[in-house]
Amino acid sequence: MNPPIPTDAELLARLQAGDDSAWGEVYEAHSVVLWRIARRVLDIGVDGSLRGLGPEDVVLETMTDIMEKGVDGVTNLRAFLRSSVQFTAIDMIRADRTANRKAPMLLEEDVASAEERASVAVLAEKVRECMEVLTPQEYTALMERVLKGRKAVEVAREMGISDTRVSQLVKAGCDRLRPMIARELDDNCSDTEGGGT
Repeated sequence: MNPPIPTDAELLARLQAGDDSAWGEVYEAHSVVLWRIARRVLDIGVDGSLRGLGPEDVVLETMTDIMEKGVDGVTNLRAFLRSSVQFTAIDMIRADRTANRKAPMLLEEDVASAEERASVAVLAEKVRECMEVLTPQEYTALMERVLKGRKAVEVAREMGISDTRVSQLVKAGCDRLRPMIARELDDNCSDTEGGGT
């Protein structure tokens, strides 16, 4: 039987207590999401690339930096890691533009755009994670009815169910998402107040 997967709170407590062996578990638990965020932020780089650097370089740089500085004062490990990789990617874009004299210097609107894209990348990842709790029918009903703005009758015909059932699925999906979204907001607010990045 496999040992239970530690929670972020358990990993954070171990790291704050000086247990360096927890870093591998942190990396394993979060590297895929961090890679996705880094990839989305780097897509705005010079011609979509940074002199051969990729998302894995951003994630490794982020983890190395965090390991050196420590996680004292961090209250939400997941939010801390996500914002850290976002800022590291932005810093790497700035450094690349500065080092590569052929590329134009970053203008203020470029920086704002990079930070906006990074925020959108983090938000998109959170939405994707939240949507994973939905059943396939709830997901389809929500996507078609709410996000695409299609009529319930059209969605029902396509799904092979009644329009009343489509409305029920949308309501059930929203009810299932509501606590997750509230938890994400709480996590982000507590991380901001608790001294994350």
